[in-house]
Amino acid sequence: MTTQCHPLPRLVDDLIPVILDSNDHWWPCDYLRLATISSAWLGPVRKRLFARPVIASYRSCTLLARTLAEQPFLASLIRGLDLRPFAEYNGSGLACRDFESLRLLLGLDNLTCVTLGGDLAVRAERWLSLINCSSLVELCIDGKQHRLGFGCLRYQQPASLAWSNDLSGKFTKLTKLRLSNIELHIYPFALPIPRLVDLVIERAYLLSEARCTSDFDEHIRTLLSHCGRRLESLHYDVRDVHLDEAMFHDSLVYCPALRELRLNGLDLNLGTLSSIEQRCGSLEQLSVEGRVVRVTSNEWAAFIGSGALPMLQQLKTPPGTHAPPFRYWSEAMGRQVFDACSARGIKLANAFLRSHL
Repeated sequence: MTTQCHPLPRLVDDLIPVILDSNDHWWPCDYLRLATISSAWLGPVRKRLFARPVIASYRSCTLLARTLAEQPFLASLIRGLDLRPFAEYNGSGLACRDFESLRLLLGLDNLTCVTLGGDLAVRAERWLSLINCSSLVELCIDGKQHRLGFGCLRYQQPASLAWSNDLSGKFTKLTKLRLSNIELHIYPFALPIPRLVDLVIERAYLLSEARCTSDFDEHIRTLLSHCGRRLESLHYDVRDVHLDEAMFHDSLVYCPALRELRLNGLDLNLGTLSSIEQRCGSLEQLSVEGRVVRVTSNEWAAFIGSGALPMLQQLKTPPGTHAPPFRYWSEAMGRQVFDACSARGIKLANAFLRSHL
């Protein structure tokens, strides 16, 4: 008796994209291995591998730029860039080859999202000027410091961005803007960003001039006045400033499309909540955090129970009130807020309160 060996059936090529899409946690090394299976895998893998390169060094910038120069068809696959290079501390400036590599990458035609960090977050407007693509819809500037061994921060100039008419005119299709760990300056009378719907401002400083939250008013109000009616999500995080009434108390612009509002570190009171009620009536998620919130548990319960925000689905509050000083709520106080949320069908996203009820 002879045994006949049948070759294994060949995987249908149409299933390759399905397999790749079935797992959103592929690592670059996984893609490299899959690309060696056969020529049928190479195209779909390249499309995902080059979709949004993440670059953490100037050497990687140079290598990617060299690859694109040698194989120009790969440039059409790149839709986004995450560039966070840090130079070695040797007292020298940016090498010519590094600058030319950055010029090539930021000058790609099909970019829709760009993140600048590391050295590129320092005077970030210099690098934004190299972007010649008007289709950019998402921009993030992150000035987070790079940590060396033993948790020490490496020396770096402060991250900064000067927003001007030139940038507003260049990025007319921008819908998402995230600025964090950065010194921010907005020139007076800067042109509006007409399509902006998602704005995150986190640990932003105004050229080291901010001493209280009111110092942010003019600049933040300028941003909101440009995009307030379209804005759907706003995260505002203030750290290490003296107490002062926040701009959200009486000068918040009308934001009819706002669905999500997150405030952290601001001095808020019941008047602030009333202002939010009047100007942000479509809120579905409201998060108020920090140890300088002066709203009592009774005031939170009354505010929620009044139906002030009729579309609210999720609420996060501090676990106490700044009297001053800050004092945690008792179980009975926390129960007031929890019961008010339950009666309105609102999820209370506060782990501390829920664990103590």
